[in-house]
Amino acid sequence: MDEFEKNIYNTYLAVSRSVVSKPFRIRRNFKDFEQKPEYAAVVKLSKFFKKHKQVNIKSFFEAPFFVYGDDHFDLSFFCSYKAISVYTKYNDNFLVDNPGSKVCLQKIKDSIIFISNYCKQQDININYYIAHKEPGALYNAFLNHLKNRQINVYILFAYSQFDSIITLLDYNIKQTFSPSLARIKYLRTKLYTANQTKKNIDMFKTYLEKQKK
Repeated sequence: MDEFEKNIYNTYLAVSRSVVSKPFRIRRNFKDFEQKPEYAAVVKLSKFFKKHKQVNIKSFFEAPFFVYGDDHFDLSFFCSYKAISVYTKYNDNFLVDNPGSKVCLQKIKDSIIFISNYCKQQDININYYIAHKEPGALYNAFLNHLKNRQINVYILFAYSQFDSIITLLDYNIKQTFSPSLARIKYLRTKLYTANQTKKNIDMFKTYLEKQKK
C-alpha cells in the first residue's frame, strides 16, 4: 500500500468523522490493510484521483454529506458515478447557494492560501492575480482555478476588477469554466446575506488595497 493510498483513506476517515462532529484518529498502522474489504475501494479511488488530478480529494469526500445531509457514506459509494455527480453539485450548487455555511467559510480561507501561494510561484503581486494570464493562455488564470475547484468563486469579489472582467466574457465561456459566473447578481445578493463570509472577504479586499501602495 503506497503513501497516496494511505492519504486517501485517512482523508476519507477525517472528513467522514469531522463533518458530523465526531472525533477521529488518522490510521498510522496499515499492516494487513490490503486484506480488508475497504482496500479495493481505495485502489479504485487512487486510480481515479491520479487520472483526474483537478479533483480536490477532501471536497470529493465532503460532497455527499452536504448535498444529501446523510451522516454516513462508505468508501464504495465514492467509487460510483453518483459520487462524481454529487461532487459537481456540491461545488456548483451547495457552495454557491450557501456562502454563509461553515464549509464555505473554510473554502474562502483555503482560496486565500491558494491565491497567495500561486502568486508567489508566478512571482506576481497578489493584487494582480485577477488579471494574470499564464504564457500562451487565452484566458485569465483564475478561470482555470475555478474550473479545477482550487478557489471558491466568492473570494473573487475581493478584486475590484472582477465584475468588469466577467462582463467581457461570452456566456458559453462562463459556462465552460464555472456556471456560477453567469449568476454574478445572484452571487452578490447571496454574499450580502452571509455576514461572516462578507466580513472575511472585505478583510482580504483591504489587504489587497494595501498591496497597491
